[in-house]
Amino acid sequence: MSDRPFLQIQQISKSFALGKARIDAVRAVSMTIAEGETFGLVGESGSGKSTLGRLAIGLMKPDAGSVRASGVDLVTASPAKLREMRKSLQIVFQDAQSALNGRVSVASNIMEPLVIHNQGTPSERLRRIGGLLERVGLTAAHGPAMPDELSGGQLQRVMIARALALGPKLLVCDEILSALDLSVQAQVLSLLEDLRLTEHLAYLFISHNLSAVSYLSQVIGVMYLGELVEWAPTKSLLEKPGHPYTKALFDSILDVPESKAARKPLTILPGDIPSVIDRPKGCPFHTRCPLTMDICRTVPPQLVQVGEHHHAACHAIHAAG
Repeated sequence: MSDRPFLQIQQISKSFALGKARIDAVRAVSMTIAEGETFGLVGESGSGKSTLGRLAIGLMKPDAGSVRASGVDLVTASPAKLREMRKSLQIVFQDAQSALNGRVSVASNIMEPLVIHNQGTPSERLRRIGGLLERVGLTAAHGPAMPDELSGGQLQRVMIARALALGPKLLVCDEILSALDLSVQAQVLSLLEDLRLTEHLAYLFISHNLSAVSYLSQVIGVMYLGELVEWAPTKSLLEKPGHPYTKALFDSILDVPESKAARKPLTILPGDIPSVIDRPKGCPFHTRCPLTMDICRTVPPQLVQVGEHHHAACHAIHAAG
């Protein structure tokens, strides 16, 4: 893993119109992903993870803030420069069946980005496709198949192959394990880690699967109601989560211990994530937090350093420190 930053996001925000109201999907998020690093992003549905993933690679433009990849600001880049940067920034979507064109072959799906970016001759493209299929654990024989002839795990491998076609530096993986069996999830995780090490790929890995995120990521960020409320190196966050929301997420993992004596009660996070239309004032988590103080109801906490490379936005942590 490199210490050199590849993706730098500074104070980006994104809102959407819903009738006469505005929905704040992402609010003033800053983060950095180094070359060859996996940044895992966790949080409940509706926390803004997928929107942040699309903002990170220029599929959406933020209302405020900057997104820089290899020093290029994707927000202000010209269309030509942004098109060039797309080779380095790719995404693997959750639903491979919908993301692939079911009317053409697997090979044609993988070839599409090569054609769009005018990469190689027809024969070179075919050789590239064969190599990509083998790289993701398939064979050249899968190329002529139609997407509906493949299993869910095979389709996700095709999606990864297509994302790799242009030689990217960073992949956004948006809930790509959610529809897969556990054994297939393990295979895909192993493939992603192998690609990270051999191809020096960086990932923004978005998932509800905390075990998968913990396995694959060097850094984990926690989102709640559009805000990044905590981030830290994986080991630090697992050993000493600071934010009450992070603790609740980790405590909610169903764990089967080796013995009955080691069993601990399953903690259920109370309540639901508040409506983005009627956001709580102050700390967004105070309506569900066991540590709520008066200040939490009126003053938004700042994301500040609470340990080595460990940041959290929580008045209770700040007061204790």
